[in-house]
Amino acid sequence: MKKKNVLYLVLVICLPLMYVSFGSNSNGITGKSTSSCTPCHSHVKTPATQVTVTGIPSTGYFAGQTYAMTVTVTNSNYSGTPNKSGFNITVNNGTLTAGTGMNLTGTQELAHNAAVINSATGAATWNFDWTAPALSIMTSVVFSAAGNATNGDFGTGGDAHNNSTTTFLQAPSAGPSISGLNSSGITDVTATIDAMINARGASTAVAIEYGLTTAYGSTQAMNPNPVMGAANAVTANLTGLSPNTTYHYRVNAVNTIGTANSVDSTFKTAFPSAVRDVQELKCVTFPNPVSDMLEVKLDEEIVNSDLTLYTIKGKEVITQITAIDTRTIQINVSKIAKGIYILKMDINGKMLNQQIVVK
Repeated sequence: MKKKNVLYLVLVICLPLMYVSFGSNSNGITGKSTSSCTPCHSHVKTPATQVTVTGIPSTGYFAGQTYAMTVTVTNSNYSGTPNKSGFNITVNNGTLTAGTGMNLTGTQELAHNAAVINSATGAATWNFDWTAPALSIMTSVVFSAAGNATNGDFGTGGDAHNNSTTTFLQAPSAGPSISGLNSSGITDVTATIDAMINARGASTAVAIEYGLTTAYGSTQAMNPNPVMGAANAVTANLTGLSPNTTYHYRVNAVNTIGTANSVDSTFKTAFPSAVRDVQELKCVTFPNPVSDMLEVKLDEEIVNSDLTLYTIKGKEVITQITAIDTRTIQINVSKIAKGIYILKMDINGKMLNQQIVVK
């Protein structure tokens, strides 16, 4: 009889304690941030329960800085008394500091130590601090959080739990930088510009500015665009340039942190080649050498044309150009000095260059 009385006392004392400890209104539990509150509070998560972590700007965090953070558990079906909520949260980097109503495990895990009564909208919030790593690691920080909205009956039934992950990126410590500026593939009408961009982790738009002076005047996006990494090779193919001409250019990189411009650089387009694609268009220029009237005759009708005569040094020469018929153009060279010239022809969208001798 004595043993039965002792057993009865143990049950009377322990069962209520166990019920409170493992019920929905307990003092919180660790190790649930990634799996949610299973299996104690049902094996099925409740999408209506939203768990959010806020406090770090969308532009990212800075190394060594401490941020005031908030974790919120919301479910509009569990609004007001007696409904309560609890949470468990972990972070993969940096250190946590416990706020009111929570316990800290190690340096990267928090859990409530007393459930919070939900507001009229079904929300419960806790405030804590997070300190970013002292060194710039240029990596993402992930907060894993589980939340449980309960009916406050001290049991595990009728509760609605869920979990979430929130990722924050490190903010760039400075604006973008530009290096490796280079021009290549230069012809009389085209050029390729290359550069390396360090975006320092922020989405960065890159463009090239170019023109006949340092005022530039023309802008073209480079490729790829935008860029984010530390070593991005970008390029731009410039077309429609004038032959034998010096161009100024610079690369421009812009992100939310700042703007960078490369130093001013120059390249010079090539002099028009002596002959290019003449046979392809079956173009005939005659007579050559010429002393007065030069004719350009095609085997196809001329839809549009632009003819320009240059000296051997690349200076444009003013001449009288007349369309004789739909396939013939006449150029008056009788008033220009004797010598060797280059006739640049843009006919029906095709670029042609031919050496002309004026005698």
